[in-house]
Amino acid sequence: MGTPFEDGTEGEIRRGKQMADIAKDKNIEHLVYSSVASADKNTGIPHFESKYKVEQHIENLGIPYTIIGPTFFMENLLGPGLRQGQFALPLSPSSILQQSALENIAEFSALVLERREPFLGKRIDIASDEVTGEQVVKVLSNELGHRIRYVQIPLEQVRQTNDDMARMYEWYDRVGTGIDIADLHQNYPEVNWVSFKDWAKIQKLG
Repeated sequence: MGTPFEDGTEGEIRRGKQMADIAKDKNIEHLVYSSVASADKNTGIPHFESKYKVEQHIENLGIPYTIIGPTFFMENLLGPGLRQGQFALPLSPSSILQQSALENIAEFSALVLERREPFLGKRIDIASDEVTGEQVVKVLSNELGHRIRYVQIPLEQVRQTNDDMARMYEWYDRVGTGIDIADLHQNYPEVNWVSFKDWAKIQKLG
């Protein structure tokens, strides 16, 4: 899994390609690359496009590979705002956001490595659950024992400080990741898919 937060998207692309090249040079039997859901859909989101460039490089190397595309991390929702009684995102409170628990990304990656053959050459987007902002604050309020209110941050406010993130949220609100979660979970029951409610129960949110 790569990240643009160290040295930008160009650095992420460079490091991703280097790792794939090393995998080829070392005759790795199976390279599993964790990208992001919808990276292959011409989103125009810089940190999605960078991951897709790495995907394309991996595909062109002719090595055994599998691409996993997780959705927005549930862990991204953890922040100091909860202690102040609010949960803020630049999305409508009724917008559906498909999310992945980090433990499910790890479990799915392990499944791919263990079973290998059925996954070779495939690209699979994954998600643990989907919730709206309204549902998130209801769950969090129950878990914390006090009311959490939803705050919709103006998208343009986000754009002023981080255009990359603004484009991502704009995509989520306008298009979404569109994963058939029920079908995914039915096809891969070996993964202990975590609902948002169950995920929230085991977090230290106070």
